[in-house]
Amino acid sequence: CDFGDGNFSTATHPNNTYHSPGQYLVELIATDELGCLDTTRNTITILEEVFVYVPNAFTPNGDRHNNYFSVSAINLTEFHIVIFNRWGELIFESKDTNFQWDGTFKGIPVPDGTYSWKINYTSINHDNKEITGFVTLLR
Repeated sequence: CDFGDGNFSTATHPNNTYHSPGQYLVELIATDELGCLDTTRNTITILEEVFVYVPNAFTPNGDRHNNYFSVSAINLTEFHIVIFNRWGELIFESKDTNFQWDGTFKGIPVPDGTYSWKINYTSINHDNKEITGFVTLLR
């Protein structure tokens, strides 16, 4: 198998890791027990890595550890997060991937509890996604 990136394999079930995005022409040549050959080719596209990590808890208690709710994201071109309380009231929103929510609403600390969030984003690969989840706030 020629993976199109300079790597080759003669394994029955070959695999490969692509280290750079791009298009690669993959060619597989199979031989049966009688020596008959068959070849197939296909171009695959490896996209840029896209990563969104959202923690599930934070502790805005002023101890300088885990005081803010924030996300880690790689290769997003658009981003929007909204956070709601248990009654569905919007208490925080941001369009900045580097946001930090300190656990307040209108300057007043919100109570301990579970808050729902929704993130809409567009990746560098032009994928539009919506993800949802919960974050627990503990003081």
